[in-house]
Amino acid sequence: MLKARKKITKRELKEDTIVTWYFKVVGWYEEYKRYVLWGVAGIAVLVLAVVVYSNNRRNADQRASTALGQIISIYDRGDYGLALSGIPEQNVMGLQAIVDNYGGSRSGDLARLYAANCYLYLGEADKALKLYEDFGGPDKPMQAARMAGEAGCYEMKKNYKEAAEALLKAAGKDPKGVNAANHLLRAGIDYKLAGDKEKALELFRKLKQEYPKAEETRRVDFYIGELGV
Repeated sequence: MLKARKKITKRELKEDTIVTWYFKVVGWYEEYKRYVLWGVAGIAVLVLAVVVYSNNRRNADQRASTALGQIISIYDRGDYGLALSGIPEQNVMGLQAIVDNYGGSRSGDLARLYAANCYLYLGEADKALKLYEDFGGPDKPMQAARMAGEAGCYEMKKNYKEAAEALLKAAGKDPKGVNAANHLLRAGIDYKLAGDKEKALELFRKLKQEYPKAEETRRVDFYIGELGV
């Protein structure tokens, strides 16, 4: 007489499934063990690299900040050549050296903006423009300053249309900034110099409407008069 088949409980079925899955995993691991270990090692190296990179950036930013603090007083007094070169015999690093050594850090990037200003004030538009273009600070006022600096380079090259466009971007980037009205006035003047009197008049009127109390607005009627309007 045949024995009745043993009824498999849900628990036994689950345990059997787990055992089967376990041996499959073990078998797969044994077959591909070296690749798994390489992958784990690769992840460990990547994590270590990220930690080292973060620490290096933090240290670089601290060094750049210290160096910037030492040179900024020279920049503020208008000695732009010395601000760029620094005073090596006194271990005072110049702005250009800060950019060269720590340009990837936040403080190094700020030094880039100051260095660009120095080159612009010294009449070296090409060097200034390159630094302005490389500046990557996320702060809106700083970005507006960068765009205005680029405009200064274009003005020096007598590329007035490009200068006006850069100034419009600067005004739009930080419309509530202390220099927004100045950016609009300069943009209007540059469009006038570029021969686009209609655009110039549009910006002069915009300046009067949006910044009625600004110092620049008090002078704008003079430029409107020059347009023959």
